[in-house]
Amino acid sequence: VKEKQVPRENLLILGVPCRGIVDLKKVEAALDGNEPADGEIAEDGAITVHIEGGEDIKLGRDEVLADPCKDCSYPNAPVSDIRVGEEIPEEQRQPDFREIEDFEGKSPQERWDAFAAEISRCIRCYACRQACPNCYCSVCFAEQTQPKWIGVGTDLPDVMIYHLGRIFHQAGRCVECGACVRACPMNIDLRLFTRKMVKDVRELFGYEAGISIEEPLPLCAFKMEDDESFITEP
Repeated sequence: VKEKQVPRENLLILGVPCRGIVDLKKVEAALDGNEPADGEIAEDGAITVHIEGGEDIKLGRDEVLADPCKDCSYPNAPVSDIRVGEEIPEEQRQPDFREIEDFEGKSPQERWDAFAAEISRCIRCYACRQACPNCYCSVCFAEQTQPKWIGVGTDLPDVMIYHLGRIFHQAGRCVECGACVRACPMNIDLRLFTRKMVKDVRELFGYEAGISIEEPLPLCAFKMEDDESFITEP
């Protein structure tokens, strides 16, 4: 709707309160190779996993909660026409950007080297793109042939350009759902880099994605009070 891809009047938006989701990768790591039979989630969010031929493994909510859910201040859908279920009391949390600040504290070369080292594990499966609700282009720039921007192999420069392009496309759009990280079979910490975009957009434009339909997108609008220091002090 915000990007004029579908008329608002054509949609009926259902809002479902969310207490957070389980990160299955965290559960698998906690099982330490044990084969699960099934499991159950208690009211407090704790998980009990029944092991084939072994003792149950109990995991606390904080042990298995997806990382984006720990910072979420919007358990109830900010925008909806119909709300399903009982609303959850909201608590305005300050986002924890300490990891991002540590990354920002490195020199440009150190940041580049860290990015290259993390992205070097990419196998170009595009799972991050397929899982992302904001990657909806009919033809991705990474696969265009007229013009052809980058190669489709796993040479590091091509892989890095693909991820840089995808990450910058998330500026003002990423809602920090973490779907890209959960989908990545190589466990690449993509959230470190997308959250850098989220932090920059918050600081430069005072904007949060997914909160308002009426508020214009930060990269499609101009305010007189916008910081212009990047022009003279890049």
